[in-house]
Amino acid sequence: MMPQACVLAAVFAFGVARATSTSGGDEAFARAYEAALVDLVLDGTMETLVTKNDVMGFVQVMDCAPDGEIYSYPSVDLSAGGTLAEVLERGYARVGARRGFTSSGWADYNDPPKGMAPDVEKEVFRRIGLHYGRNLTVRYNLNFSSTDAVIAALDDNVVDASACNYGIGSFSGNVRRATTYRYSCCTTSEDVYMASSVSSGITSKSDLELRISQTNLKGQAKVGAVGTSAFQVIQQLFLTAVVVQYTTDVEAIAALANDISLLAVAAFKPASKPDTTNNWYSINFVIPRTSFFRKEILLKNKVANISKVTEWQTGNQALASVYNAALVWTATLGLRSDIYSRYNISLLGIGDCVTKEGSYTVPSGTSGTLKQVLDSHKLRIGVMRTESLPLIDSTGDSPVGALPDVERSIATWISRQYSSFLPVSTQYTLYDTSDEVFDALGDGSIDVTTAFMFAGGFYSNEARRRNFFPSCYTTATFMIGFACTSKCIYLG
Repeated sequence: MMPQACVLAAVFAFGVARATSTSGGDEAFARAYEAALVDLVLDGTMETLVTKNDVMGFVQVMDCAPDGEIYSYPSVDLSAGGTLAEVLERGYARVGARRGFTSSGWADYNDPPKGMAPDVEKEVFRRIGLHYGRNLTVRYNLNFSSTDAVIAALDDNVVDASACNYGIGSFSGNVRRATTYRYSCCTTSEDVYMASSVSSGITSKSDLELRISQTNLKGQAKVGAVGTSAFQVIQQLFLTAVVVQYTTDVEAIAALANDISLLAVAAFKPASKPDTTNNWYSINFVIPRTSFFRKEILLKNKVANISKVTEWQTGNQALASVYNAALVWTATLGLRSDIYSRYNISLLGIGDCVTKEGSYTVPSGTSGTLKQVLDSHKLRIGVMRTESLPLIDSTGDSPVGALPDVERSIATWISRQYSSFLPVSTQYTLYDTSDEVFDALGDGSIDVTTAFMFAGGFYSNEARRRNFFPSCYTTATFMIGFACTSKCIYLG
């Protein structure tokens, strides 16, 4: 069995709302889904499905550490209502998918759906039913011509969940889906592969970038992608090219053969099947995929004075928004990759925040935490003492390394967006344990954690990703193995 790739990733996360365990609403349903999904990873079923479906480039993005106690099935009161109770009573889950979407081995959403993603969906719901003593199946609703229509069907209660192959970083209109909907632990994520004809001589991402620049001297270069998420990612990575979206691999590969102006397509092929017509190469960029659910918003106030709740929420959201915009800016201009290269760190792209014009904007007003940062001219960052690493060395009084350099560039960028304020600098406080960092985040001693925090980790026996709003990934490292971890920053 070939080794599967996994990802060690750094992300920023924002904490203003805490999800509360309940048997009603959609949160319990999402938690049951995650418990079953973690089971699949722990007992090796996920790896079995990868091999069975012969998929290429599978990556297990561990944004949820595989811990069966933390990711446990919630208790359910059938009389209390909520999606989980409704699904168990009904005997099947309604899953929405875009009809006709086909990617080799990964998914074929025709009647009946097949491939790795449908296999994961069927097994997840089978296990949910087994846990609660029910025979639970999946009924697919394929009456959708676009992924946006599937997401809209969640709001209309036409489906209980989306298919599990939707990119976390994708958009509906100009809104990032992950900010509006509850998403699960990553499911069938993949390292994006491009195909170029052998006759083109293109065998790598750098070859493709060079050819795009050469072609643009005569006319605009063209590349393609299968599916909405890959389409949005390719638009981000190849800004000067025209990007064409395809629904199936067959359609994309046929276009590559028949259209000499098409330089490459992001597509799929069976891992074991050789292709003598096209060169396939990784572009070192991962699309983390997920299932989406309706978001159940239950706030646990973090301020003593209830009159300050709105200001607190707005302030934290504003800082998270401008931080996201800064991260997208540093990625688009190549600033982060330049910083990492100075430390000889290989950068792996993670498409959890796809660049989309008008989507990552700087708030026009300042309040709450953002105003505090700008007024004090400092961003207070909590960091755990660690050994000396290229990413970060916090053995001394002030951390150094690639991530502190990124954080300083972000603080500078934030202050430049508000010209009436003086420049913002980073101020670090060191702690012995990660729990101490989060304690400080909770009592307001710091504004954010450093980027060297495990996104899939836990605090007070609760998953961090459930308690804090995650922003875009800052960095990631490829590893070999099936299970892996991810890192992150948080804001409280």
